[in-house]
Amino acid sequence: MKNKDLKECLALLEALHSNSNLKPEQKDQIGIIIRQVKTLGRKRDPSRAEVFLCVKEVTKRLLRVLSQGN
Repeated sequence: MKNKDLKECLALLEALHSNSNLKPEQKDQIGIIIRQVKTLGRKRDPSRAEVFLCVKEVTKRLLRVLSQGN
């Protein structure tokens, strides 16, 4: 996951973050998501628990962002 997959994930999140149709609150949440993923990527050897926790937090925030769009 370290290189290719993580970079692809960050590229998708950054593209979403640059979307001009997003509300400021949505952009803020996506910014937090990007920071969380980058933090995980900087860890030398994250445990499975750390990876799962990051995925959980990112998913919760992303769902919140999507629900704010309605």
